[in-house]
Amino acid sequence: MRCRACATSVDEPDGVPLCPACAAVTGSPREPARSASTSALWLWTSPHAAAALATGDLGVMIRTWRQATGTSQLALAEKLGYDPSYISMIETGRRDVVDIVNRRRIAQHLGIPLHRVGVTDTEAVDHVTMLQFGYSTLRLATIARHAGHGAAAVNELWPLVARLEARADDGIIDKDMLLLLARARAELGVSLGYVLPAAGPRGCAPRGRRARPASK
Repeated sequence: MRCRACATSVDEPDGVPLCPACAAVTGSPREPARSASTSALWLWTSPHAAAALATGDLGVMIRTWRQATGTSQLALAEKLGYDPSYISMIETGRRDVVDIVNRRRIAQHLGIPLHRVGVTDTEAVDHVTMLQFGYSTLRLATIARHAGHGAAAVNELWPLVARLEARADDGIIDKDMLLLLARARAELGVSLGYVLPAAGPRGCAPRGRRARPASK
């Protein structure tokens, strides 16, 4: 699909015949469809939680998650279909979850990216690939904005932000991905400032232009 206004190729058509940049200029910016997230996404960004993730110990992660959310072993066990004593043994290191299916199930419930618990499947590989792709897109968009191509920067960043937010809603995210999302949204906001018509106070020059001195 191509934008009706500037003929830019749009990767993910959603019924809007304009690219993100042109939609923003006309006053109808598109927002990606989002669902309510059920994961404690920001929980794992605190220094204490990050330290728990760094251990690679599922028991430590479970205990950290319970403390942060105020969830009892009984409540967690009921959610996962386990006996409370089993959760207790995992947390204290007396039992380990070696079955990949169960490790994945627990990690997804706690909002932990799979690679953090040693589940190296296609989803974990995709997580790393998404980080690499995201930072590459962010760098290219920043270069485009600095070169005066604000619309191109917006059109690169908008799909990236939409994909990252979709991953966040699905709980496929960690501190690194959240930082990428924050930087991408910030850069998108700056780039939009170069695309949207200037609407500053009277007498102020539009961004990037110098006000001409009044003629005598």
